[in-house]
Amino acid sequence: MNITINQQILTFDKEIKLTEVLEIYKASQPYAILLNGEFLPQSEHGCTWLKDSDKIDVVGAIQGG
Repeated sequence: MNITINQQILTFDKEIKLTEVLEIYKASQPYAILLNGEFLPQSEHGCTWLKDSDKIDVVGAIQGG
């Protein structure tokens, strides 16, 4: 199973949850997640199973004022 995260392809031999991929990718909070181009609320990160060819974008928060 191939998952693309920020244009980097990761390959897994089993089903995997989004939170596991984020740990492997070493994503650091705060961030927002786009899954296949759609915003995914943080409350859904832990229960989201990924499918082959899913595309994840990890977008870092930008502070402003």
